[in-house]
Amino acid sequence: MGRWAIIKDNKVHWIHSGNKLPVLGPTSNGETLEIVDISERPEVQEGWVRDVETGTLSEPSPPAPEYVPQYPMSLDQANALLLARSFGLEIGIEQEAQIQEAVVFAAGIETVASYERNWITGEFVSVGCKRAFSNIVYKCRQSHITQAGWEPPNVPALWVVSRDDSGPLEWVAGEPVYAGEIRLFGGVEFEVVQSHVTQVGWEPPNVPALWRRIS
Repeated sequence: MGRWAIIKDNKVHWIHSGNKLPVLGPTSNGETLEIVDISERPEVQEGWVRDVETGTLSEPSPPAPEYVPQYPMSLDQANALLLARSFGLEIGIEQEAQIQEAVVFAAGIETVASYERNWITGEFVSVGCKRAFSNIVYKCRQSHITQAGWEPPNVPALWVVSRDDSGPLEWVAGEPVYAGEIRLFGGVEFEVVQSHVTQVGWEPPNVPALWRRIS
């Protein structure tokens, strides 16, 4: 018994199993479907994608994470979380940052200017502030008080890489990139297919759903 993948727009839309090669005509809007023999690849499933250069079928990459802006919590919420922490409950980095922001605003502490300078610990930074760390400039995503262990490369929930898109730039992790932008990886140019925040494991050659090789 054979097994065939029916390809449309470089994606497996259907899988046909049987003794005969399926015969397909054009779709209602005139598109032509392609049939690929996958009898030797039982792992292939509907929804898999095909690399336009190699023709290889692979499982689709996970969707790019979307950043959801966090708004300042109330002082009551901050106090409730601090009480929960005193009882030994774990609080994430994002909640810690929101607690700090709520306390800073309630206390009327002046926020620092958003101009660019080196990252240091013990500084209150607000959304949009830029700080340099290890010769890379980062932009603050959530207001918080900086501390050891929360260095920009370590907490993408709080910081993203900030660079002027003036010519081909080298791919780096932790940078928001947008559809149509170009990045270099291993000396090869790739174009962003879907806007996302780069991260280790999502290098351009590894995720054709996010990047398209152009050179």
